[in-house]
Amino acid sequence: MASQGATLVLRASWFNCSSWIRAKEITAIRVEAHVVAIVRVACEGGGVDDDYRDNKIAALIPDDKTPDGAL
Repeated sequence: MASQGATLVLRASWFNCSSWIRAKEITAIRVEAHVVAIVRVACEGGGVDDDYRDNKIAALIPDDKTPDGAL
């Protein structure tokens, strides 16, 4: 059975709830799995900059070899 491949792109600032620190780095993590699930991660409480509200937490980008409908 072939595994499904994808690249999970995460912005460092999504994991920083402090409004005074803005990280611009982007981290890409290679994901190989038979089942891929996206779990929404939310920063709760004060200090979250309004510019980041309602943004998607992560983007899952399928590879060319990933079968259609797998993600």
